[in-house]
Amino acid sequence: MFIPALGVGGLAAYRLIQRTETTQLQAVSDDAQTQREIAYFRENIGAVQSAEDLLRDRQLLSVALTAYGLESEIDKGAFVSSVLDGGVEDSSSFANRLNDPRWSQITRDFGFNSSTAGQELPPLHLAVELAITTAEANSQNAGFDIATSELEIFRANIRDVTTAEDLVADETLKNVALTVFGLEDEHKLDSFLLDVLNSDVDDEDSFVNQLEDTRWLGLAIAFTAEPADGQEETSLELVVEGEIAAEGLRSDYEPLDIDADDLAAFRERIGDIETAEQLLADEQLRTVALTAFGLEDETVSDAFIQSILEDDITDETAFVNLQSDDRWRALNEAFNGVSASGGRSAAFYQYEVEKRLIALEAPQEDLDYLRRNIDLLDENINVVIDPKLQDIVLSAFGLEKDTYSSEFVLNMVISDPSESTSFVSVFNDDRWSEFVGVFGSLGQASNTNLESFQNDVVDRFLTRSLEIGVGEVDEDVRIALNFRNSIDRIASDASVATSGWFTLLGDQALRSVVDAAFNLPTEFAQIDVDQQEGVLRQRAQLLFGGDDPSVFLDADNVDTAIQRFFLRQQTEATSAQSQSAVALSMLNQAVQFGQQQAASLNQRF
Repeated sequence: MFIPALGVGGLAAYRLIQRTETTQLQAVSDDAQTQREIAYFRENIGAVQSAEDLLRDRQLLSVALTAYGLESEIDKGAFVSSVLDGGVEDSSSFANRLNDPRWSQITRDFGFNSSTAGQELPPLHLAVELAITTAEANSQNAGFDIATSELEIFRANIRDVTTAEDLVADETLKNVALTVFGLEDEHKLDSFLLDVLNSDVDDEDSFVNQLEDTRWLGLAIAFTAEPADGQEETSLELVVEGEIAAEGLRSDYEPLDIDADDLAAFRERIGDIETAEQLLADEQLRTVALTAFGLEDETVSDAFIQSILEDDITDETAFVNLQSDDRWRALNEAFNGVSASGGRSAAFYQYEVEKRLIALEAPQEDLDYLRRNIDLLDENINVVIDPKLQDIVLSAFGLEKDTYSSEFVLNMVISDPSESTSFVSVFNDDRWSEFVGVFGSLGQASNTNLESFQNDVVDRFLTRSLEIGVGEVDEDVRIALNFRNSIDRIASDASVATSGWFTLLGDQALRSVVDAAFNLPTEFAQIDVDQQEGVLRQRAQLLFGGDDPSVFLDADNVDTAIQRFFLRQQTEATSAQSQSAVALSMLNQAVQFGQQQAASLNQRF
């Protein structure tokens, strides 16, 4: 680790780092250990396409977490996996629920897909399975200390757990859940665990949100989180439900002829279907699935359908790809949820576009053309290669035909709506935002193979490494550098006016600077959090002319806060020294008095 030579301390050391930061960062970059870590990161990060991949490689994970100031979280595998895999598009995702913008930033930057390996499982089961898989695959870690028999019991019974009481009452299930969240050594009463699991994770004042250890919050979210729309559905269920939902809007052709009881059975049992054999063995589910794809009148054997469903559609010679009827291919894609390119399936795009066309009462010829050319949609960018298909798709989103060039559409498809300067964000049209949500690349693959992403992570890693090195010499200087480098995340957030202070209060290092800048006593942190926010608003208004953390977008205000932080640290240090001096003086006086008394007694006797 590179450790800079400051020579001085406090504000003077901070100013020295400011003046020589370029040189200091270069020195960090030239450090042999740092060079090895960066070289390893660049060489291997491109192969990482999921949180599971990242957690398998502790060296990569270390660089990644350090780059975002999260290096202390490296041993919280289940927690990190749940955050990164949850994405940021859904406001209720794990990253967005955490009161720390570093997590949403790293999740957004890495852009991993949500896990598809266990989408049918309850959230707790998903988190546990992911953590166990990661630990078993990671050769650098010993893994979780869970007996095989306990693991088998967990997998067999966790689906039956519907309440916190159910989990706590089963010692095996409870132990496995606590272990994968790194809480096996926390000897808490069952009443404490019940309070955690029954907490409202969205309520900042709830029991779990008052705990400093965020592992408990991770457990609570995994146990209680309601999945986003469709998260627990199989791809097959998603497409079938879309067809059924569109039934009432069909004006140009006959509605689906599905018995109500069959439909109810499908909705109840499709989540438990894992194989083609299981689907075909259930007559009601088989009927609904075939009807949704217009295949109800096809006189084929179950062996034929099973071959269709089990085929690898990415193999050009597969049985399903030899069929002239594209409906069989669509059924295969929906059941397996993958396309030839490994991205979203053609069935997904057909569902998304067709339901909009039906709602808009589009001409039958447009629907027919979409179905005949559905294969062109199995890679999201291919929507631009067929002008007629492009017009049909655009019309489904309320966008005018013959108005936009293929180049314009392509720029939209590859645009990142999370970036305020991206093409779709600058264009500022809800129709295009909806279009990009379906056909855009955001969330479809990780960003780990992009050079710009890698450069950004390396820059962050070097900056954070400098902070860590400085902290080895002077912790106050490290806190000041961290504040300068991190406060912009909160100050520039869209919700800064409403939740900015609460986010800042959740970061001990950042709030230590703010508390000092506003001359707030140590006891301030003990009062009600809403009262704390009110006081911070008042002090910010008086000192900086604004009542939320956006005042720190002004570099001068950041510098003022840091100066006041160092002034307090110096004052407290001086006071401590004075108190020590007074105590030492009193001790010396007491010793001298004792010596005088002893001498007097000796003279008398």
